[in-house]
Amino acid sequence: MEYLYPDYYGDFHCIASACEDTCCAGWQIAVDEKSLEKYKKVKGSFGNRLKNCINWKEQTFEQSHRRCAFLNEENLCDLYSELGAGALCKTCRRYPRHIEEFENLREIMLSLSCPEACRLILRQKDHTRFIRKEKETAYEEYETFDFLLFTKLEDAREFLLYLFQNEEIDLATKMAVALVFSHDFQRRLQQDQIYEVDDLILKYKGTSMIDDLGKKFQNFRGNYFEKMRWLRLVIEEYKSLEPLNKQWFSLLDTSLQTLERLGEKDYFHKRKQFSQSYDTLERELEQVMVTLLYTYFCGAVYDDDVLTKTKFVIMSVLLIRELDFARWLQNKECFTFADQIEIVHRYSKEIEHSDFNLIQLARGLKTLPKFHYSNILMGIFS
Repeated sequence: MEYLYPDYYGDFHCIASACEDTCCAGWQIAVDEKSLEKYKKVKGSFGNRLKNCINWKEQTFEQSHRRCAFLNEENLCDLYSELGAGALCKTCRRYPRHIEEFENLREIMLSLSCPEACRLILRQKDHTRFIRKEKETAYEEYETFDFLLFTKLEDAREFLLYLFQNEEIDLATKMAVALVFSHDFQRRLQQDQIYEVDDLILKYKGTSMIDDLGKKFQNFRGNYFEKMRWLRLVIEEYKSLEPLNKQWFSLLDTSLQTLERLGEKDYFHKRKQFSQSYDTLERELEQVMVTLLYTYFCGAVYDDDVLTKTKFVIMSVLLIRELDFARWLQNKECFTFADQIEIVHRYSKEIEHSDFNLIQLARGLKTLPKFHYSNILMGIFS
């Protein structure tokens, strides 16, 4: 079995009760079968509590006021205190570590939904390297696993990670190139021309290709009013999802209202000022792109949907960028790293901690006109 993980992975340390958030609230925690069997055997008063505080049908921990039933007033886990670390279910034991499973490969990442992991990721100044290690385990073989497609996805992801970390290309161009490249990849996949992906990657690696695309992208530059209409539609879509924290919708609404109060001239002028005053913005958003792309892109081996995976990455960064800008305006043109962590981790928690939200958003990204790649390009360059 091979394991792939980012070079900073070993630097993460949970800060427990010192954390400004708790990973035990605001989402339903799925419990694996092995842990459920273990909990059934616990005797005494705590065994009774386990029986009463687990939804055995849904295989989740019960909640009280959107907090896990085992989370005490000190934001510590009673299950951990009573039974030790070995009693934690797979979800609780791993979090904020996220694992994607492929045939004879496990890809490990830290989740941006954890504030401390988010700080570690966004603080990275060097290019993220991914370390591959092998452990002797029994060989596994999936019944239906398209290994050829997976290798092409790995190659494409390697190119996109290189693109995202290329300091000579600005953030907007990186997002746009990734989107158009993924559109071209998707078309070849649908036309059963996966063998052409190698040539496609070589084509996009050429400097002339980036320059040529940069000229074409200017045609997608919209005005302030087009941008606001589109952003309003985007936020409406995000508000159609399941809120894990009701304050999330309030954040979306107040941010949109703040941006709509600006006129066309002030919007672009102020946004330029914001980017100049918070000069680590692009690097931090690039780290978000790298994290989300690494986590989700190769999952297209299971659903053949490359373009939607890339749209998710790009739309996440575009929305976070607008929320950042609105926060800067609301704070009288002041924005800190702490603000960035709050916004990124809240976005990640709201979207990634709900299977319903991930599925619904993916469906919208794939089918709704507002998320057509041409409209996303307008959002990137406006």
